[in-house]
Amino acid sequence: DGKFFYTESKSNDMAYVAAANFETGEILDEPRHVSERFPGVQSLPVWSADGSRVMLAIQRSQRRFVSVSLAAGEAAEFPLQTLLNDMPIQRIAWSPDGTQLLVQGSSAVSRAHGIHRYDLRAGSMETLVKQRDTADYDWNSHPRFAPDGKSFFYDRRKFPGRNEAVSGRFTDRIVRRDLRTGTEQVVYEPTAKLQVWWPF
Repeated sequence: DGKFFYTESKSNDMAYVAAANFETGEILDEPRHVSERFPGVQSLPVWSADGSRVMLAIQRSQRRFVSVSLAAGEAAEFPLQTLLNDMPIQRIAWSPDGTQLLVQGSSAVSRAHGIHRYDLRAGSMETLVKQRDTADYDWNSHPRFAPDGKSFFYDRRKFPGRNEAVSGRFTDRIVRRDLRTGTEQVVYEPTAKLQVWWPF
């Protein structure tokens, strides 16, 4: 009869904050939005080192980072133009001194998935660890700053071959990378299969 049916994907992702007593499990107040700005596209909230701010990754067409002061409610925006628009920001980590982020995603510059460093003051991004798409194909994820901010840890998943990426055959290892020199050290490589699904 000429009717046309279609589906539309809409996101309703929001970041919330609440106070809790972690000894008793009691929730001390109702969860509330970290920010009312950018409704539906907030993701990956991370705390500043002093616990006064929350950094959000804003996804989709409004892509950027937003730092929100929980006390004052004011927000600072950081533009993001160097990641591929059709790929989501997958993980972020905030440096102890508050000046930079580690970002897991696909770079529009290098055209490769990897871990990048975003300078919050300059608004610039550089690729630190890039996916290798060779015979020893790997996938790098879950970046986390060391407490001193001079290095970071990440998970390197290695596949026995490019075509094995979907077969479930892989090994995970935890790698530490020095931010100044770029040198790396494997700090944990189990003999049994390790499967890191979420940031350690």
